[in-house]
Amino acid sequence: MNKHKILVVDDIPSIRTAIADFLSLHFDVLQAADGVDAWDICQNESVDFLLTDIRMPQMGGLELIELYRKSFPGRPFALMTAYDINDYIRYCRELSIWNVIPKSTFLDLHFIYVMIRKLLDKRIFGIGEYFPESNVEALSFAAAHRMLKEEEFVPSPGQLYRLTIETPEEKDRSCDLATELLARAGAPSIVRQILEELMSNAMVYGRSDEPGRNRIELEAGIIRNYCVLVVRDFSGGLNRTDILQRLERQVTLDERGLPVGLSDNHGRGLFISRENLDHLIFNIQPGHCTEVIGMLLSDLEVRNRGVSIYSTAD
Repeated sequence: MNKHKILVVDDIPSIRTAIADFLSLHFDVLQAADGVDAWDICQNESVDFLLTDIRMPQMGGLELIELYRKSFPGRPFALMTAYDINDYIRYCRELSIWNVIPKSTFLDLHFIYVMIRKLLDKRIFGIGEYFPESNVEALSFAAAHRMLKEEEFVPSPGQLYRLTIETPEEKDRSCDLATELLARAGAPSIVRQILEELMSNAMVYGRSDEPGRNRIELEAGIIRNYCVLVVRDFSGGLNRTDILQRLERQVTLDERGLPVGLSDNHGRGLFISRENLDHLIFNIQPGHCTEVIGMLLSDLEVRNRGVSIYSTAD
């Protein structure tokens, strides 16, 4: 079986080589040091996926992606940058770039592999794509309360606990229960605010008139050294452009130096969540399901703020 061909473009040899070496375990990998060399490769090789840095000599990643997507429509691509992703939100929206990988405090090669596989294979849902060892246990509210009454209880590594929510009151209870559960495993207190923002967003955009679909699922747990949050609705009302547009309004300043989206409640909520996470991942099946995955490393003080948006509409 032929392997997919991946092109990795970065002007820093150590980063480019590290990514290429890891991905070569799964794909055929080509390398380029700048956009000019990369574009030459694209015209002479059948590249299935383009992964490129943004700032490079001669030709940067944004220009390269513009050429690539016009010449090879439908082929997936993603950006990497060591700079503030907020500086590129507008460009991402305008160029329909849905995945941006930060190269700031660390570079998780496994997450790059999962991103490429999701975009190539179209299997986008579930935390198991990132953590195959994870296990999900569904709990009633009563069972969750009983579990947390045990003073010695600490969540098992790799275990996610799921609550199903149908009312605003249950939303608040679920946030409290998940926060206490994660705190016992050493999660930071900011988890409560992130949960509130993600759950409120799901309650608004997850509404459905169809019986059985007007519910929200919350999953929370510790996997490896990640605090993992999963919020899932069954309407699929979010879309990729809206997500980036909301984030863009929070990083675009008016004449007073304030975000133009300061009064955008749900846009601000997504922005606050992303600012306090290392990975914010949206998996969308339009009209059916939106799954938002948030991950933060317990041993980091500065967040990576990566954003990835996947859709079955591709």
